[in-house]
Amino acid sequence: MQKFKFELASLLEFRQQEEQTAKQAYALAQQAVIQAQTATTKLLNEKHLIFAYASKSVELLQAQRRYLIDIENQMTTLALQKNEREAAVKTTQAALVQAQQARQVIEKLYVKKLAEYQAEVKRTEQIFLDEVGTQNYMRQQASGY
Repeated sequence: MQKFKFELASLLEFRQQEEQTAKQAYALAQQAVIQAQTATTKLLNEKHLIFAYASKSVELLQAQRRYLIDIENQMTTLALQKNEREAAVKTTQAALVQAQQARQVIEKLYVKKLAEYQAEVKRTEQIFLDEVGTQNYMRQQASGY
């Protein structure tokens, strides 16, 4: 009997590649969210440092105020970016789940076809062994044993 060959092997490989691509996109989206969180944390630390620094100079106080306003603007921008990036994470996560399900469907079909092939091989082997046993029995009967 010939070796097992899955007709949809190329489709299975394609689905596996799609899943890998979806995993990479998901990881990149998560990394972008983490970067936004890190940048926000850094800005918060700078803000706390500004508040901790006491100054008696009016010019320095005005510069600190302008810098705090700039930090607040940057934090607002980062919050918007973070929300967009979190939405992208949800989208890429959904795409990843869909790619995994598509791959699993083909893998289940592969397992089913492999089991059918193995059952057919066993059945063919059993038929062959039965035939050999029958022939041996017939020879023994013909020779008078």
